[in-house]
Amino acid sequence: MSVLSFRAACAADLPAMMALLVQNKPVFGILLERHVAEDLAYVSRFRRRCWFVAEQEGTVVGTLFCFHAVHDWSYPNYLCISPAAKGQGGGAGLLAMAEAQAKQMGQCGVRFQCPEGNSANGLYAKLGYQQTGRERASRNYLINWERCFAA
Repeated sequence: MSVLSFRAACAADLPAMMALLVQNKPVFGILLERHVAEDLAYVSRFRRRCWFVAEQEGTVVGTLFCFHAVHDWSYPNYLCISPAAKGQGGGAGLLAMAEAQAKQMGQCGVRFQCPEGNSANGLYAKLGYQQTGRERASRNYLINWERCFAA
């Protein structure tokens, strides 16, 4: 088991990221490659739509998207870790990247949802995110999670 590293995604990561996202299609639904490619191509000091990757020995083994609303909350989404890399800290590391960027941008905290019954809910609880509710989605229930940053 080698160490994972984390960084902002770049256009060269697109094929590996799409492979992870497609592998998780039952959870995320259809995600268009064009939208991910557009996010990766947009360069700005104040990026509001960011993708991150986890790498192991030069191979992308995880990805996470985060939307940073203006002067508000950040919303991580599409957390995917390859089956071979699960349990090695990839999810925690990617969330830490999104949170660090959100704090740097002056955000209030992070909020996100996860389908009820998804094993990632255990990770979120273990990492100290607060469960703030449960709401009905089209086919199931979603658990609401958040972490407020200290003022």
